[in-house]
Amino acid sequence: MLDGLAHWERTRAPLTGAAILKGLGVTGSQTMSGVALDVGCGSAAVARELSDRFDRVIGLDIDHAILRRARVPEIPLITADAAKLPLATESIDYVFSYGALHHTDPKQSLAEIVRVTSPGGRIALIDFSAPNMPRQRRTGYTWRVVTSFRSYSGRLGLVAALRIVLFRLSPRWRRHLRADVFLSERDFVSVYGSFLPGARFSHEEGRMTVTWSKPHAL
Repeated sequence: MLDGLAHWERTRAPLTGAAILKGLGVTGSQTMSGVALDVGCGSAAVARELSDRFDRVIGLDIDHAILRRARVPEIPLITADAAKLPLATESIDYVFSYGALHHTDPKQSLAEIVRVTSPGGRIALIDFSAPNMPRQRRTGYTWRVVTSFRSYSGRLGLVAALRIVLFRLSPRWRRHLRADVFLSERDFVSVYGSFLPGARFSHEEGRMTVTWSKPHAL
């Protein structure tokens, strides 16, 4: 399963990375001084994608098994809960996360993210939401996965495409999906906005993006 997840995250990393850079206000080939933190980094595909855009990128995930297999020597990887970040207060200049915070207690995680972000630091968080209902529907999931095989194989080759499709159809991943509960769009704005006052929100295809710069005095 981990191989399939790694391939899947790797194929999405360029687009995910571009969305994060846009949220952080990084344009073109611009590089930023400072330390960036990827919360819920998984296989570290996005952290690797963005590693040359910051002085240093740190990946953090609660799943030690997937971090052990990530094999990214240039990126420090930390096994930890987003709700209890083992990092010093105001030690991180940029924080980003994709599709991870709904697995956590968002209030605790957001409080920790704000704590470790330095004054003037920037945050870009992307996660899934439901259209003002508590649980996202997944009609036609199997068909969408099967029909994605051709696209994956064209970009990654047959073996990688097969791994991704089998991973997304595996019982373990299906159980994972069934356990996912997403905030409604309204609740997402309410919860995130309470910790990130003045944040900007955007919504696209079931994903919410929130961007915020930490004031020098809260």
